[in-house]
Amino acid sequence: MAITVSTYSNKVSTPDELLDWAIKYIDPRDNDAMLAASEHLYALYNNKKFILNAVRDEILALLNNDPFPRVAPQAINFGMRKNKDNLFYVRTVIWSPPLTKNPKSSILQNEIYSYGNPHDHNFSLLTIGYKGEGYGTKIYEYDREKMIGYVGEHVPLTYLETTELLEGKIIYFRPLKDVHLQFPPREVSISLNLIGEHIDHKMKAQFEFDIKNQKIMTLLQGNLVHKQIQPFEIIKHIEADAELIYLVSELALKHPVEYARSSAYKTLSIIAPTEFEEILSKGFKDNSALVKHTINEILGKF
Repeated sequence: MAITVSTYSNKVSTPDELLDWAIKYIDPRDNDAMLAASEHLYALYNNKKFILNAVRDEILALLNNDPFPRVAPQAINFGMRKNKDNLFYVRTVIWSPPLTKNPKSSILQNEIYSYGNPHDHNFSLLTIGYKGEGYGTKIYEYDREKMIGYVGEHVPLTYLETTELLEGKIIYFRPLKDVHLQFPPREVSISLNLIGEHIDHKMKAQFEFDIKNQKIMTLLQGNLVHKQIQPFEIIKHIEADAELIYLVSELALKHPVEYARSSAYKTLSIIAPTEFEEILSKGFKDNSALVKHTINEILGKF
C-alpha cells in the first residue's frame, strides 16, 4: 500500500545533497530503495532556509526580468540529477484551500491542483508535509499487470486509507500502483517531494479513474505518453498525403509505446482504410493487448 513512513533526523541537508545521494544509490523502480531516502528527505525538511532563498531569487529575477525555475504557478523545482535511465528532482508544491465560491473558478482551481481527480503516477513520489496542515488524500491501489489500459476498462480499485499530509509526515506513493484522490487543505500548505523517474515507467500512461464505477476515465494529460498521442488528433482532421500516411503506418508498427501504436492504427483506419487493411495482420501479432483491443474495436468486435 502507499506507505506512511515513520522516521526522524536531526541533520539538516540541502536539495543538492539529497539529489547527489539519490542518483548514486536509488533505482526509482525499487520501492525499498525509495523508502531508504526518507531520512534524507526529513533532513531537507529540517532546512527552513532553502525555500526562502528560492523565493528571494525569484523576486530578484523579476526585478531583472530574468527567467526563474517555476514549473507551474504553485510548484518550484530545486535541482535535478540524471543518468542513462534515471532522473531525480526535488520539488515543492504550494497547496491552497478553496479560494472562491464561484463554480467556474472552483473547477479551474481543482484542475490546477488535481483536487477531486483520482489518478496514479508513472514515477516514484516520496513526499513530506513541509508547512501547514497539508492536503487530504484518499488512497487506493490497483494491479497494473491485470489491466489492458483502454478508456472505460473496468479496473478493481482496493481502498487503502484516508489521511492528511501533516507537517513532518512522509508518504510514499508507488508508481503504477497507488491511486489517490486529493482534497484541499484547510490552510495554505507546502509539500516537499523527492521524485524519481525511470525511463521504463515514463513510457507508461497515467490514468484518471472513476472510483465509484471502478474504471479508467481517461489518460492523464500532460505526461509523455499523452503528448505522444496528441498529433493523431490533428491528423484525423486534415487531408493526409502519401508521406504522412506512410509515417503513420511505420509508427503503428514500430513505436516503442503501445499507446502511440494504438493511436496510429486508429488514425490510419480513418485517413487511409486501405493502408490500415494492409498492416492489419501485423497488428494482430503486436505483443500489446491494448493494440489488439484497439484493432478489434475498430473492426466492430466490441
